[in-house]
Amino acid sequence: MDADSIITSLPVKTPYFTADDLVTVFTTMAYQKGASLVRMLSNRINELNDEPNSAFWNAMAEYLQEFSYGNVNADDLFRVLSEFTNIDTTALLNSWVLQPGHPVLEFVEDSNIPDTYYITQRRYLSRENSR
Repeated sequence: MDADSIITSLPVKTPYFTADDLVTVFTTMAYQKGASLVRMLSNRINELNDEPNSAFWNAMAEYLQEFSYGNVNADDLFRVLSEFTNIDTTALLNSWVLQPGHPVLEFVEDSNIPDTYYITQRRYLSRENSR
């Protein structure tokens, strides 16, 4: 998370145009965040399905079979996962893969109105980058 907390971090899904761009796009942070997103999605799919793990792993098996020995992109994975799970994984994951960083949610209770809370969201930045 440290690498993704600096102001210059890139989204997981970053376009590249030249071979030199690949050095900045394929980073450890991108792979770690991507793995975290797959784990998060797997957990969410398990929560919504009667047979935990089946839909997710069936989708992953289909994805690997369909695209073996070929090139893929995130949209290919999202499409297959959506077909097997009936979840719009593109809508769910695009906000995570198209934006750099991690969200920080703040919950504040309204002292004037009982049982009323306000939620704000901002990008997490490490202390040295938040000045």
